[in-house]
Amino acid sequence: MDDGALLQDLFEQLVGLPQAERDRVLLERCPSDAMRARIRRMLEAYDEDETLFEEPIGARFRELLDAPERRVSDFEVMEEIGRGGMSTVFRARDVVLDREVALKILGADRAMSETTRQRFLHEARAAAGLNHPNIVKIFRYGETERHCYIAMEYVRGGTLVDLLSRTDVTGVEGRRAVVRMIADLADALDAAHRAGVIHRDVKPGNVLMGEDGRVILADFGIARVAHAAGLAETLAGAGTTPYMSPEQIAAIRDGIDHRTDIFSLGIVLYEVLTKRRPFQGRSHEDVRKAISATQAARPRSIVRSIPRDLEVITGKAMEKRPADRYPTAGHMSADLRAWLAGDPILARPPGVTRRASAALRSRRSVVIGLGAAIAGSAIGVYAYGRLSDDRPVIRTGLLPTGADVLLRLIDDETRLAGEARRLGRADHGVFRLDPGHYRIVVVEAGGGFMEYERFVEPGSDVELRPAGPSLGDVTTGMARIEGGASVSIAADATDEQRRYAERVAEVGAFWIDRHEVSNRLYAAFLAANAEVEAPSHWGGREPPEGWGDLAVSGVTYNEAQGYAEWVGKRLPSALEWELAMRGDGGRLWPWSDGNEGVEVAAIEAYLGSMVRPPPAASSAAAGAPRALDGWSPPRDTDACRSLVAERVRGVDDGGGVDVTPEGIVNGLGNVMEWTESLDVASIPSRRSVFGNHWSMAEKVGSFGAPVAQSVFIRRLGTGFRCVRTVREGE
Repeated sequence: MDDGALLQDLFEQLVGLPQAERDRVLLERCPSDAMRARIRRMLEAYDEDETLFEEPIGARFRELLDAPERRVSDFEVMEEIGRGGMSTVFRARDVVLDREVALKILGADRAMSETTRQRFLHEARAAAGLNHPNIVKIFRYGETERHCYIAMEYVRGGTLVDLLSRTDVTGVEGRRAVVRMIADLADALDAAHRAGVIHRDVKPGNVLMGEDGRVILADFGIARVAHAAGLAETLAGAGTTPYMSPEQIAAIRDGIDHRTDIFSLGIVLYEVLTKRRPFQGRSHEDVRKAISATQAARPRSIVRSIPRDLEVITGKAMEKRPADRYPTAGHMSADLRAWLAGDPILARPPGVTRRASAALRSRRSVVIGLGAAIAGSAIGVYAYGRLSDDRPVIRTGLLPTGADVLLRLIDDETRLAGEARRLGRADHGVFRLDPGHYRIVVVEAGGGFMEYERFVEPGSDVELRPAGPSLGDVTTGMARIEGGASVSIAADATDEQRRYAERVAEVGAFWIDRHEVSNRLYAAFLAANAEVEAPSHWGGREPPEGWGDLAVSGVTYNEAQGYAEWVGKRLPSALEWELAMRGDGGRLWPWSDGNEGVEVAAIEAYLGSMVRPPPAASSAAAGAPRALDGWSPPRDTDACRSLVAERVRGVDDGGGVDVTPEGIVNGLGNVMEWTESLDVASIPSRRSVFGNHWSMAEKVGSFGAPVAQSVFIRRLGTGFRCVRTVREGE
């Protein structure tokens, strides 16, 4: 029997004996005078306690065993303020410096174990070397005959657990307050990591709340110190289960680095935002399996009012693979503070990359970091630790000298581009970005303005080219759309119209071509760019005679994008296209909600002109070629040319009907139109195509519904028009 077990056995045997009998048993069974004296003190305390019959003897033994003398070293013990599995914390007074401290004392029986004693002192050494306002201050640590102790800063406000139990974080101010706290904790972790200390037990119970509003990270009991071997290495799988990282659960000794704390802090952020833990189960083992193998529910699915950017930050911190998380806690803090300041964050939703390809899922992701020292001015494009060689490259050497390059992250779920953040001068020549979907904005010193949409993947090397020769005022022939804020839905609006208003609410002001791009304009682009292929149904690099004013079709997405950039514009987003066609009232048709002011016969004739019957089933079964229509690939054949000449209208011909009040022609019919937005499955190689072409009578009733089309495919019925963001002051 070890000393601890013997001590408890003797105590439980002696409590019911008279004093004389106690002395006899102590003389017979105690191996030392020190143990006899210790048990006598515990028995005296037990006999004086009026709560004798309120607790089991075993539980009372534990309390008496852990209780320190009234004075431990230079500290006068005042009252217990906390208790954990290994130690108890008391409010105490430093009699030498006359100040209150929190005195953490290792239970006396645990102090008998050399391993536990070393672990306790390891905590003190780990935290004592850190100096940060959000990390608990260690004043002193040491040992007495009975106890090991740590004297530390006394924090009066309780823990983050206490705060969350009494604070409403669903309101704007409450949410901002807790996000600010998490940002402070991220800064504290960043300081610890830079000093070589990994906490490994980040959780609300280890976050103290100061009366001055500070959050203070405490309890470095299982911290790992970079230069310390041995004990810390035996704790690879230690931690508090609901807040552990996948690598902690796997107890991968060499795989645990500072990013394990980022995962745990992500869980804390999730919990403060939703008031629930992301990974749950009936047992610790269930929770461990959930952390290792399942994705947490999206915070916004629990609390709808949580801002999308906070959801993205939480998800970034909680990525299963350490390489996919924020590279440092400082990067996480920068994104949190960007959100607090109303600036765009630089983390992005993971869905695009995960769905793009297996290669994207298997390669290391490198985040674009926001340098805290230059927040609000320029973006620092860098990564922590080793840089991945396959990060996408954006080359700007061909752009005008002195031009500013800015970045807008496109959210492929909302289809909105974030606020512009400065990358630097085009003279820099090369920028490395995180894989993702961006709108890159170039502002020339003389006021020139260009926009480039790019989805960049690992290994991408993209060179941005300036616009072609000036074609005069870029906005000539364009309609100005004031943005989603101008949308006003009538009281008797349909549910679909209300959903439309919600979709476009955050779209900014933009210009859009009143007409689809014509063959004549596209031919000018081809003449200046010999490397671009002409639509094959033209039969050459010039459109057939009489086709100049017809809408161009049979072009790929990249070719349409190339034209738009050549004329100083870009392709519209899906929301911009829909807003332009449906207007500030959410029209059901481009021209109106019904047939007001237009002859019914004219509309019927217009819709009838879009009907092209599909081939008979018997013909298809017999192996006959499918009849040509707008879905067909363009070919250099008389049949293709005849069909286009017959069916495609001039860009200024709305069939007597298809013109919006803003003067935008052919929103419903003629040719379908490319947009920059990914399809609903967020697959980068497929974009959303809107409108209808001349052989889509079956889709007339679903005017606003997009079709997904591969960026590499040409179709006879697909063309495009361009947009341009309205600049401040325009």
